[in-house]
Amino acid sequence: MSQELSIAKKQYTPRDKLDKDRFNIKLSFEAEVPSNSYLFTGTFTGRIDTYSHQINVLENIAQKYLSGEVNEDEAINAIYSQHKVFEIKPSRKPPRYLDKIIIPGSSIKGVIRSRVEYKCSPSISCYSVEDRALPPQQFYKRHVKYWGREVVNARGTCTPDNVCIVCDLFGAPELQSRAYFSDMIMTRGETSFLSSLGIEAINPNSKFNLEVYCINSSFLDLGLLFTGFEIFTGSYVPICAYKYRYNPKIDGEYYMGKYVFGLVKFSIKGFKEYLSKILPNLTINDLVLKSRETLVNTLKDKIDLGKGVI
Repeated sequence: MSQELSIAKKQYTPRDKLDKDRFNIKLSFEAEVPSNSYLFTGTFTGRIDTYSHQINVLENIAQKYLSGEVNEDEAINAIYSQHKVFEIKPSRKPPRYLDKIIIPGSSIKGVIRSRVEYKCSPSISCYSVEDRALPPQQFYKRHVKYWGREVVNARGTCTPDNVCIVCDLFGAPELQSRAYFSDMIMTRGETSFLSSLGIEAINPNSKFNLEVYCINSSFLDLGLLFTGFEIFTGSYVPICAYKYRYNPKIDGEYYMGKYVFGLVKFSIKGFKEYLSKILPNLTINDLVLKSRETLVNTLKDKIDLGKGVI
């Protein structure tokens, strides 16, 4: 049975105007797949069957509704019956854009946010990415075993005027994010068809580039981001499909007795400040050290940087 937890919340950081005490930054990351890991993510494909007489049928339904021959529910059901989705299935190939393999930025953002929430104390993060409609027994077993039983505890959804530290950076219902993730674009690597899984997977040793834009940022914000990217630990981050199934360190097993799935290691390759002028003389190393220091001094025992290291 889930338990309601009380967490610390505050007024959100503005999105619609610049704060002179904060900075705006573009962070450039490189992601490398280790030599013993494959990577796979797919899109969904679908096709809708329509009828040549559809317009006439819809007009007829509308007239019947207006004349009172059918009620609203009957009209809606009649309209839906004119559409038959007869093929929706996941793609077995990685998504591509302009012939380059990509990992959608939205997927990476979700992964990074989840790791931040995972490392934060339950008293400061609402775990808004979890589906609270699910009873505890329906959570994915390997997910719960890795992340801990606390993921099933309800913590109260954040609102714009009352946000936890994670939602203030990554966004909440009716509150946009202050961190924008580009797609991860492959810069080196190939794919292989894995017949046992029926998928085209990204090969070991592949590399990707990714950019993250942050507005009205603080060193605490960067500390949270770098925590999610495992910059402070140098650890791998599990992403995409099969990451639980094929990794003994996350309660899975080796694929073909040798490989894991979904591991990448992120590193910072550069940063650029826009509009604000707070970071003119900092190196990448300075940025990382200052962010870590601020994070640890501010949150103290409410964050565990080593939790979940792979």
